Amino acid sequence: MLTSDDCPLDVTADVTTGVEPTVPTVITAEGIPDITEIELPISDAQLLSQESPDEADLPAAEEEAAPTDTVDEEVELEITVTGTRTPRAIQLSPANVTVIKAEELQRQLGQDIRDLIRYEPGVSVNEDETYGATDYNIRGLERNRILLQVDGIRLPTFFEFGSSILGRDFVDVGSVQTTEIIRGPASALYGSDALGGVVSYLTPDPSDLLALTDRDYYISGSTQFRSSNSGFSGTGTVAFRATDNLSGLVRFTHRENTERDNNAEDRFEDPFFGVTNNVLGKLEFKINDYNTVLLTGEYFNEAGDFDTAVDNLNLPLAFPGITILSDDTDTETTRSRFSIAYKFDNPESESFLQFGRVQFYYQESDYQETRTRNDIFANPFVPPPFTPPPARRFRELNNLFVEDIIGGDIQLRSDFRTGSVAHKLTYGLDISSTFNQRIRDGQRINLDTGAVSNRVGPDAFPIKDFPDSDTLRIGVYLQDEIEFGEGRFTVIPGLRFDYYSLTTQPDALFFNNPGAEATDLNDSALSPSLGLVYKVTPEIALVGRYARGFRGPNYIEINSGFSNPESGYRTISNPNLEPETSHTFELGVKGAFPRGTFGVTGFYSIYDNFIFGAAEGSTAGTEPAGCFPPFTPGCVQVFQSQNLEQVRIYGIEAQGEYRFSSEPHGFRIFGGLAWIIGDDDQNNQPLETVNPFEAVVGLGYRAPEDQWGAELIGTFVGTARVDSEPEDFIPGGFAVVDLTGFVKVTPNLSLRGGIYNIFDAEYVRYADARRLNNETNNTTTDPTFGQRRARITQPGINFGVGLTFEF
Repeated sequence: MLTSDDCPLDVTADVTTGVEPTVPTVITAEGIPDITEIELPISDAQLLSQESPDEADLPAAEEEAAPTDTVDEEVELEITVTGTRTPRAIQLSPANVTVIKAEELQRQLGQDIRDLIRYEPGVSVNEDETYGATDYNIRGLERNRILLQVDGIRLPTFFEFGSSILGRDFVDVGSVQTTEIIRGPASALYGSDALGGVVSYLTPDPSDLLALTDRDYYISGSTQFRSSNSGFSGTGTVAFRATDNLSGLVRFTHRENTERDNNAEDRFEDPFFGVTNNVLGKLEFKINDYNTVLLTGEYFNEAGDFDTAVDNLNLPLAFPGITILSDDTDTETTRSRFSIAYKFDNPESESFLQFGRVQFYYQESDYQETRTRNDIFANPFVPPPFTPPPARRFRELNNLFVEDIIGGDIQLRSDFRTGSVAHKLTYGLDISSTFNQRIRDGQRINLDTGAVSNRVGPDAFPIKDFPDSDTLRIGVYLQDEIEFGEGRFTVIPGLRFDYYSLTTQPDALFFNNPGAEATDLNDSALSPSLGLVYKVTPEIALVGRYARGFRGPNYIEINSGFSNPESGYRTISNPNLEPETSHTFELGVKGAFPRGTFGVTGFYSIYDNFIFGAAEGSTAGTEPAGCFPPFTPGCVQVFQSQNLEQVRIYGIEAQGEYRFSSEPHGFRIFGGLAWIIGDDDQNNQPLETVNPFEAVVGLGYRAPEDQWGAELIGTFVGTARVDSEPEDFIPGGFAVVDLTGFVKVTPNLSLRGGIYNIFDAEYVRYADARRLNNETNNTTTDPTFGQRRARITQPGINFGVGLTFEF
């Protein structure tokens, strides 16, 4: 049998479920390029084993409708569709799906989610100098418009308030076996928050690793170092078979890193030291050939110590009269989860049900932030001789964010035929309840007098900026994959009903904010979808789809209460905020040939009631109306989340690969591009969250039997299309070239290395420039602009090395 390297049909079964934690399996074709005839060697221990009945078991009338020119009679599969929670070849998927395997990330010496999508045009990760990676951007949508999940469990939401940012980097990539990214809405199967796409992290099961060896145990380890942030990491994995029916898995990852080089003067780099630990454990009990129980536990902890560099302490954002002497931030992020899943999988079952899975889970997440500052305050508003002497002060702020979720899901599948038409019916129920809380506490000490006060600026601590909130999500979905015309046509209609309820529990800490109000929300939505696949030839398929997206307003968008009369602004709740909806149309052509694959997708999306959050600068006028804060005494600028009438995003995505040899080794070229345009129709201006044009082109080589290999990869980025103010900083385009390679020292030991940005290009990503523009209204005219820009430049030339063993 050929492997995935023997045939260019490297179409990973993209199980974009988020509900079934499994490892996608490489699909390979034997000898011919007909991508409907594929073999998927999936072990029975996998949670998604979607075998179809052998042709010999089909009635004669149905046998004629089944594909007959099979390439291997060992396992025959019906073709399924990406996004249906069942495996399907990417080349026959209506949606544009990216599958990134752990082996790819290891070869690239990836450390985090930024490295994970480094070579994925159209997908990016936003960053912050203090808080690191914060969230994904897919097709110009970001934050909570992208659903993130690990093994089907939602990850915490993105949260931003004031200068604090709680990102969504709650997963260590070392624990992940496969990452799957759906570009565009997927609400028909995943409900609210899948408005702009889905990122699903899938961790390995014990049986997946034991299938790689003929022993009753599997052991692997890897370690690596990256010079860009002095990052060191190590991962160890042990899988074992205790009995014929019981197996287990333990995987541990440890990371340490310092601040990332910014290709500028060292004095502008803010010192940082971070430590990450992640433990994943699983027990898999095989009741019989068709029934399996899986227990999963995971603990993630990330601690960071951030110190502002001396030269960055007094950038002109502080209150007049304050001289900052030190400013430090300590953070700790934790996430723990436990789940139990039962799976029934009998493709030959004579009942209506061939597959069923039930999962219950509980997950706790919290983010603790401690900020300390020493400063000297000299009151600039009191003239001499009445000016009080300067005061030495110490300030400590403690912020706690909590997000806990409990839930369950049921997924069922029925395979049947009506005449010559084959059906694969997938249906199920998702239900979860999420609790959110944020408490801010703090104090200020006058070091000259020893006086201690709980009032810092406008806040009288402790305080809450939004009320404690419970969010109930209930979703019921149904999708039928209908195949006819001897397998040349596939139609996939789908429909999901979502009920969304936000319930608040305001208390005295929330009402400490003057004028604070709490609002509950109840809403529902229907999200239909329709996918189409037409095989023009055995090698080429035309694909298309329509999808409606939905996202309900979250706790901080609906409810917000914060007042700063000294600076003349406050935030208020919006009980009339409407859910966001979208309509997306996609059309593409995909192909698989003996020496290569390709895919081109065009899409057009319309978003209604697009939510512009108060934290993003959405205003609701002034109080009283028509005044000019902060110059008018008593005048306050009011910030409130608002719905925009309409936003449009459209573009083209493409990817492909060509191998120069029919053998698994030799040279290959590969690449991809994303050209995306976004418009805010209400304000008649470009949508600033859309990233500029990006293309990735690479040349790779692999020696026979994978003894060594290398890849030269170039990334080319254009200039953003924005309606900027004259003083805004819009970075120009740039090109970055990386070189990576590996050597197999022994059959069980591999050495990897890489040189990144080999031409030492100095560049700034547009997403980072956006954040810089939001910090001040006169970016390029600010005398400290050069210093600010230096802080956000990406690393210059840097290197990485790594070692991997398994047996």
